[in-house]
Amino acid sequence: MNKNSILKEFLTGNWTSGKLNAPTMAYMTWYGKQPSPPISGREASHEAEMFEGAHVDKNIPRRAIIIINKCKKIELRSTCEGESERLPSYGIIRPKDGQKKTAEKITNDINALGDWVKASWNMGNGGLPRICFTGGLWYKKDKKEFTEWWIKIAKALVKIVG
Repeated sequence: MNKNSILKEFLTGNWTSGKLNAPTMAYMTWYGKQPSPPISGREASHEAEMFEGAHVDKNIPRRAIIIINKCKKIELRSTCEGESERLPSYGIIRPKDGQKKTAEKITNDINALGDWVKASWNMGNGGLPRICFTGGLWYKKDKKEFTEWWIKIAKALVKIVG
C-alpha cells in the first residue's frame, strides 16, 4: 500500500477529507481499498431498532450487544448486519474518553486478534474518534458463522477494554 495514499490516511486515523459513511468505512477496513463505485450510506437498509442505546440491525445477536455494552471504556454507536461482500457486517464504537490515542490502541488490539477481524478508526461526527470493526461476513451468507463471529468479537472487546 502506498504510504502517501488517502487510504493510508484513513487506516491510520488521519482522514481529513470530510465525512466517511460507515458502510464505506467497513469496506475500506476489510478490503484495504476504496470501493468502486462509491458506497452510499443508504445503499442497504435493514430492519433495526434502538437497543441499549445503539442503532442495532434486527439480526445482530442481542447477546453480543449486551456483552459489548458491559465494556466501561467504549460505547457502541451502531451496527449493520451486512448484505454482501460489498456491504459486510460491522460495528462502530467510540472510546468514552474521546481520545485519539485510545482509539488507536483499541484498533491495534483488535487487529492483533487475527485475520478473522479487522478494525480502523477515524474522526467521526462531532470531532470524536470512532472505531469500525468488521469480519467481512454478513447475516444471509451464513447465519451460524455470523452469530458466532459477533459473540466472539464481543467477548474479545471485553478482554481488550474491560
